[in-house]
Amino acid sequence: MLLIRTACVGLALVACLLKGALLQAQPAPVLDLQTAWDAARAQDPAYQVALAARRAGVEPEAQAFAAMLPNVSFTSSYNQVDLQQKLGSVTTPYSYPTNNNAVVARQPLWRKSQSVQYAQSRFQSQAAQAQELLAGVDLSQRLSAAYFDLLFSQDVIRFTDALLIASQGQLKAARRGFEAGQGTRTDIDEAQARLDMAQAQMLQARQQSSYARQQLEAIVGRTVQDLAPLALEALIAQPLEVNVEGWIALAVEHSPDLRFAQLRLSVAEQEVAKAQAGHHPTLDAVAQYTLSNGETMGSPSSGYQSSQIGLQFSLPIYAGGAITSAVRQALALLEREQQVQLQTRTALELQVRREYYNSTEGVLRVQALEQALQSALQLLASSRKGVLAGSRTQTDVLNALQREAEARRDLAQARYQLLIARQKLRTLCGVPPEQAIATTQSQLLVMPH
Repeated sequence: MLLIRTACVGLALVACLLKGALLQAQPAPVLDLQTAWDAARAQDPAYQVALAARRAGVEPEAQAFAAMLPNVSFTSSYNQVDLQQKLGSVTTPYSYPTNNNAVVARQPLWRKSQSVQYAQSRFQSQAAQAQELLAGVDLSQRLSAAYFDLLFSQDVIRFTDALLIASQGQLKAARRGFEAGQGTRTDIDEAQARLDMAQAQMLQARQQSSYARQQLEAIVGRTVQDLAPLALEALIAQPLEVNVEGWIALAVEHSPDLRFAQLRLSVAEQEVAKAQAGHHPTLDAVAQYTLSNGETMGSPSSGYQSSQIGLQFSLPIYAGGAITSAVRQALALLEREQQVQLQTRTALELQVRREYYNSTEGVLRVQALEQALQSALQLLASSRKGVLAGSRTQTDVLNALQREAEARRDLAQARYQLLIARQKLRTLCGVPPEQAIATTQSQLLVMPH
């Protein structure tokens, strides 16, 4: 019986070990841009700060509305009175308790500052929501840049690795040729120099890849293994739907940056009105019920109750110039926001023009680099044939390999830059960041998880 139990325990242990080994042997899930976006929205600290700021920024609207509603308060006090009354030579001590209870209800009827405050708070709430959208746009741009930086660094490693392998082969061939009397020492030195350069480039590429990976991991809050690469067949370089002036018109109408600047301007305008309301009178309806005991020294055991209802009017006459100063301050802040709005619009138009030209000229650049890559491949093939024919040297082959690697690197970079430029152009014109991410996601070769 003991042997059977021991065997069962051993089999269970082996099964656990095999299960762990199989889990470790499974390939890491591929991270695509959409999955990275979902993770970044939940983990990125800067975006979480924006979410918290939005939650706080919408509360002043509820507070301003509450200030216009009836305010009811209850106060209660209890005191022990010990006093001595002296009349001539006669001193009479008194000791008795007193208590007072009151309920006061106040309803503002006319308070200009409160109505302006409520209007201002609504603009503040909208501005907080617009700021959250801006944070989402910033997150989408940072995420896409980090994602494609990592993809590009991996491409560079792959291209450099091919060049490194070719340089090692060329060095071996140069040494064999020199030993056989068919080459020169210069061929060996040239191949060695190219190998050293390729090794240095590989070291730099790996460092850039490591930094890009850390940057992406900091945004998504998780370990990043493999990424979904760019699907070249999905990268259809179609022309943009409208011209640059049309994109500028869309941006002016829908840009979240300009929307946020306009809301801040509205808040500043209401601040001026609120400061000027300090000169206006106020009118409140007030109701009060009071119950008191022991309030008079002559009859400490007596009590009274009273009910009051009426209107309370207040007219500011002189405040030492504080209201006038507040108006001047609000007007200066309003002028600042007007200039900020103008500055935002000017910067927006320049950004739209830049990303539009990056998108249109990026298409031409991709096409030109695709042709350059074909030319580099043809040059490499011709150089290799020339070596066999004796009209080219190994140095020519190394030069052709270097040009091929550079052409592949420049082409990959141009493709990523084109995707990012078009995504930025969409978000500048008011496309929600999740929709812009989904459009860019469609350009990726998504592998099954």
